[in-house]
Amino acid sequence: MSTTESTRPGDYPRRVLVAVSGLSPAILTETIYGLAHAEESERFIPTEVHLITTSTGKEQAVARLLGGEHPIFSQLMADYPALEGIVFNADNIHVISDENGQAIGDLTNQQSNEAAADFICNQIFDYTSDPQAAVHVSIAGGRKTMGFYVGYALSLFGRIQDRLSHVLVSHPYDLCKTFYYPTPNSQTAYYEMRGQDLATDFKDASVDLAAIPFVRITNLMKKSQYNKLSLVKGHISFSETIKFAEASALDTIQVEIDIDRWEMCINGITKSVNKNRKMGFLFLITFLESIERDGAVKIFDKTEFSKPWRENLLKWFALVSDPFAIDGKQVVILEEGMSYDQFSDGLSKARILVQENYGHEIREKLLPKPVGSVIRVEALNLTLSGIE
Repeated sequence: MSTTESTRPGDYPRRVLVAVSGLSPAILTETIYGLAHAEESERFIPTEVHLITTSTGKEQAVARLLGGEHPIFSQLMADYPALEGIVFNADNIHVISDENGQAIGDLTNQQSNEAAADFICNQIFDYTSDPQAAVHVSIAGGRKTMGFYVGYALSLFGRIQDRLSHVLVSHPYDLCKTFYYPTPNSQTAYYEMRGQDLATDFKDASVDLAAIPFVRITNLMKKSQYNKLSLVKGHISFSETIKFAEASALDTIQVEIDIDRWEMCINGITKSVNKNRKMGFLFLITFLESIERDGAVKIFDKTEFSKPWRENLLKWFALVSDPFAIDGKQVVILEEGMSYDQFSDGLSKARILVQENYGHEIREKLLPKPVGSVIRVEALNLTLSGIE
């Protein structure tokens, strides 16, 4: 069985642990310990660890996990040899930044929270895009919004092999600032309670992971939809992602097209159309107009020419540009009527236009594959504007 068919996270060659953290990076070592000591079916020794935090949080994580004469992270691997080889260094600590690339010190307002949402969404999108990787996300650290965003992002992009958890540390170790994981040997430490310094032994600590079930939305909608959720390549906006998921889930298709502004709005999401996509855009209008008028589009025979399709398409070309601003070979065919090949080319360009801007699910609802020689679009509501 290949890894892409497996549901066991530990079967994957790349095993990614992602955690969010504020000023308490101990959740990282606690989580790793918990994963390594989980039941065999859920045991997960990561090959790499990534921490998402603020600039202040990174300073704490570097100092407390990677700094000093005996770094805590190195000591964890030394204490438990099965963990040796996990990649975690300062480059794996990712600082949340705003839209201008400026590092954020804390999430204290709406803008910093939105920046955190977008940043976390992008990170989880990247990790879950690798079919050879299993991703485990911990929501234990950081501000509550950070935990929510990272969990929600995994729900949006997570696959069957990905997991979500929260780490649980037994009392009184949850009060001890120097606790990072249960040690294999006796190690006495002190914590304060009600003004008293009390002793405890790290060896006796208990760390468990609470698995959190979540809905994998990518199982409900094809993953390819998310390939171009944002018009900025490589950047996925959290709010845009939610809008696209909601728009794709609607049964109806509400389409508003403004010819004059070169804009289309599908299920509440407005996109500007690149004028290099002229043929696709105008064919889409002609196609949807035919659907709304006739209830369906019948694909004509390969040897047939359609004068109605020619006239309808050129009507829209005449509104925006020279109606014959296509190559010379197509002009001859257009004068005879639209050919099967030209219809197929226009339909393909329209599908590409919708795919690029709205993703797979909406494309399949708006421009579905024909059944026999007929294309039908269910529950279409079309509005055209910008026509003088």
